[in-house]
Amino acid sequence: MILFKDLGSELAMLAPSVEKFETKTFMYSPSTPECGLTAELAYAGLGYPEDFEGQDFTGKIALIRRGAFTFYEKVQNAAEAGAVGAIIFNNTDGIINGTLSTLTDIPALAILKADGEYLAGLL
Repeated sequence: MILFKDLGSELAMLAPSVEKFETKTFMYSPSTPECGLTAELAYAGLGYPEDFEGQDFTGKIALIRRGAFTFYEKVQNAAEAGAVGAIIFNNTDGIINGTLSTLTDIPALAILKADGEYLAGLL
């Protein structure tokens, strides 16, 4: 039996400045380690397999735009590219209230469109 319990999520950028962002955990996202997850961010477009080609996502957190196909597929594509986590930002205003439909290999959370575009712009 799989049980999903949302214990909350938090996202903070540590450089070039310290900032916190509004988040929502995707249903069926696995937990991060107890100490959290700190890693470099890498932009992966819509999260198609080809969006990960030519970049090193090993040990990084994939920043992915919402759209085109399922959240589960986006997160699994990131995991297969070596990412340790995924952040999906909305393509409309408001926060995503979504599900991965089944357990993924890496944790994933949602952020606002403006925050995702801001982070992508920094990359």
